[in-house]
Amino acid sequence: MVKPIDILYQRYLRGELSSEELEKFRRLVSETTDNELWDLMCLDFVNASETTRMPSEAKQNLLANIEQETQTKRKPWLVRYVAAAVVALVVLVGGYAWYAMNDASASHFATITVKSGQKAGAVLPDGTRVDLNGGTQLRYDVVPGKRREVLLCSGEAFFDVAKDANCPFHVRANGMQVEVLGTRFNVKTMNGRVETALFSGSVRLTSDKLAKGYRMQPGQKAVYLDGKGSLTWMPNDMHRDAGWKDGYLVFSSTPLTEVLQQVANWYGVHFVLARPRIGGDLLTGSFHNETLESVLHSLSLQYGFKYRKQGKDIIVE
Repeated sequence: MVKPIDILYQRYLRGELSSEELEKFRRLVSETTDNELWDLMCLDFVNASETTRMPSEAKQNLLANIEQETQTKRKPWLVRYVAAAVVALVVLVGGYAWYAMNDASASHFATITVKSGQKAGAVLPDGTRVDLNGGTQLRYDVVPGKRREVLLCSGEAFFDVAKDANCPFHVRANGMQVEVLGTRFNVKTMNGRVETALFSGSVRLTSDKLAKGYRMQPGQKAVYLDGKGSLTWMPNDMHRDAGWKDGYLVFSSTPLTEVLQQVANWYGVHFVLARPRIGGDLLTGSFHNETLESVLHSLSLQYGFKYRKQGKDIIVE
């Protein structure tokens, strides 16, 4: 159900509120709990369900800007939707992360969690840009010039790392560590496997289960299996390995079980495979910004299965 504050907030971002509506909006903001308001703002600018929490500060910032506009009759500080997405993310998420981690004497990890069916973008305090796929949880401890540590707990993220020769950027995922100075790469962790695809710059891969570290070059992709402590190399493909950022679901000889897992993360659904024997069947193909129904129809023709919806589940049989 759409609440009055939701409508007023969107109109506020577009600079469409009258003086009377501004006063009503200010009153609603004051009456709304900090966490409810923060969730509203997060949904608007990062399209994610959870981010580092600083709701009290966010609320005070918003109230201050409403008050300023009420007095000056100027357009709001977030004039257009696109501007809101960029500015709010840097100020509210990036700014808070910088504030919380400015004390170099201790480690402070902030968390960004993206629900299945959603995507998000974030700018870390050092200027590193991170795009996060659905079903991803990322924790980071970044203080420019002092430390840059990221833990990819689950899911997939594309990193465009800000250069700092004196402070390497570390990404840890399922037993694998990626060390970089400034580069663009994609990391995906799923079912005990970590895939790292490098598109520019250079990274070094290490793990307690590997006899030595390995340096990657652009164009390479490394697949690490934590259970075996093994590393496999192959060429990467921007479309296949990072196309998700542009709305592509790409599969290359991918088992049906993994296909359904990625589709579930993409659309925010849950599958029940009633015929486990077809779970190992392979798929090669891609989908671009298609509806869930269209993807399911194509997959059912490819694999010869039927599907039905049962509550929140999709039964594949």
